[in-house]
Amino acid sequence: MHRGTPSLGQINIIVRDMEASVAFYRRLGLEIDAAPGSQHVTVSLSNGLDLEFDKAHFGGADLVDRYSHRPMIRPRSLPPLCAALAGVAALAACGSTGATTTRSPSPRPTARTRVETSTCSYGPHSLGPFTPDPPRTNGKPDHAQVVPEMPHDHVSPPARVTYAHDPPTSGCHYNLGYGRAPIAAGAYPPAPTIAAENWVHNLEHGYVAVLYNCPGGCDADLRELKLWLGRQAPDPGLVALSRSRPTLTPYTKVIIIPWPSMAPRFAAVFWDYYDPMDRLDLAELQRFYDNHLDTGPEGPSTP
Repeated sequence: MHRGTPSLGQINIIVRDMEASVAFYRRLGLEIDAAPGSQHVTVSLSNGLDLEFDKAHFGGADLVDRYSHRPMIRPRSLPPLCAALAGVAALAACGSTGATTTRSPSPRPTARTRVETSTCSYGPHSLGPFTPDPPRTNGKPDHAQVVPEMPHDHVSPPARVTYAHDPPTSGCHYNLGYGRAPIAAGAYPPAPTIAAENWVHNLEHGYVAVLYNCPGGCDADLRELKLWLGRQAPDPGLVALSRSRPTLTPYTKVIIIPWPSMAPRFAAVFWDYYDPMDRLDLAELQRFYDNHLDTGPEGPSTP
């Protein structure tokens, strides 16, 4: 029998949406290494406390049967619950330990208008907009417009979403795993057109989408875009993540895709940001990319 004063060693949180929960705690300042589709995530805090997330399973499945441990409080020589939660609050106020990057706030309207459609609405169970809204930037002088944010709930195929802006800069989307939704990083040919429900998930993960609309073809511009992409270094957030996940090869979080329904010939898109271009402007594209590098709403370490 343990004769010391019981103390908290582990907190288990049962969640319905693992990705949304991880994103929320990342915004509080926690460094969380969670692969897309994870069912169980463990975060070891600096005070020795383990914060564990388990995804709820509907239809009567028992979490105790699924995992090798039971949700419990383990007696260890650790601070009590109030001190542990105070530590989480301190992380929220001060950020995680280690080097930090100072970012200038993006230009924002004095009042934001949230938008929704009948296929993607702010209902009682909606995840709501991300915070901050819109995401902060790195203070570079691009010419992007801020677009009001739609809900970012997950929907399942074959459901189709009516987006409030063309091209979309936020909104409901599919969650099918890397390579499908979000789609794999890289440049895509003019056909077929990839559904927005797949690639809007990339925006949520902090990708820059470079869209092109070339009814008569634009082979020379596409070659220039591919050369530009090849000059970009792997994403710094993924480089940092790869140190704890050796199987991850860092890459540049950019997708180059056709989008024939938009008015301009080219556009750069990020979550809540839109930069239309009548012609390919690589200098402006570079400013846009640098301005939004590692500022995605779900944190810099989201593949």
